[in-house]
Formats: sequence, C-alpha cells, structure tokens
Amino acid sequence: MNVSASNDQELRLLNLNFVNKETFFNFSCYENTSNPGATNGVSFFTDKVSSQIVQQKCVNCHTADGVASETALNFQVGTDNGIKSNNYSVLENFINDDASNANRLLEKVRGVSHGGGVQLQSGSDDYQNMLALLGLYGGSVNSDNTGNIAGFWQGVRYAPPEQDRKSVV
Repeated sequence: MNVSASNDQELRLLNLNFVNKETFFNFSCYENTSNPGATNGVSFFTDKVSSQIVQQKCVNCHTADGVASETALNFQVGTDNGIKSNNYSVLENFINDDASNANRLLEKVRGVSHGGGVQLQSGSDDYQNMLALLGLYGGSVNSDNTGNIAGFWQGVRYAPPEQDRKSVV
C-alpha cells in the first residue's frame, strides 16, 4: 500500500518506542473501507483477533476449567457479542495491569516459556494483528517483539578482515 494524502487514514501509529538510543515506530494498516475513520480496539478485536486467535488457540487452555486456569488470562468459549466483549476486557485488563504484559504476551504466543508452545509465528498475519491490538490497548512493545527481523541483527558488526581470516584457517 502506498501512503499518500488520499489514503493515509488507513495507516495507524500503534506506538513509539525509544530503545538503545534509537526510535522505533510501530505502524499498522487496517483496511476498513466502509468506515475510513479511526479503528477502535473493540472493532479490531472482533474483526481480527477474537475468532482467529482467542477462539482458535487461546481457549484450548486459557479457560476457567482449562489447563491454564491458574494464569491471569482466562477467556470464555463462544462467539456471541457478550463473550467477545468479556474476552476483549480480559485481554485489555491484562495489558493494562502491568507495563511488561504486552511483551510477555507476545513472547508467550511465540512459545517463549509457554506451556502451550508456539501459537503464533512472528511474521504471521495473526501475530501482526495481536501486535496491532496491543497498540490499540496502549501497550508498549519492545522492538524485538515487533515481528521485524531487523531487530534480530541489532548489535551485529562485521569482523575486521584479519579476524575473519583467522576463523577460516
């Protein structure tokens, strides 16, 4: 998508982070041609996260009687509006309760110290939608959780030729 004055309403600044003296911007494009105005968290959750992530993945363990019932995230199973609203609030409260929870959630869904293993790949649409939702909640996300591979190479430097040759010998 090319951003110009005619379509910039579809580009959302999710959050701005300052890490290691560098500024990182997290943007999301959310197409909503019937309503080009601002996207709110409830609409985004309902359209992009509830069925695709919470109901397909999270509720397999994170329910009142599930194997992850002792965690801070317990969702309800179902698709009616009341359940969606409750699940939205559960996630929003989790993110707002602790500044580190947005990063914790993104690490868990990628399988880091998560009993349920990998649920989302960082390059997937679902991961990017979760990242966007966290931004709509106001969650602060570290650059290594943005799904951008550039963070993987942060701090890597080329070895000088004399050192590089030593490693070959």
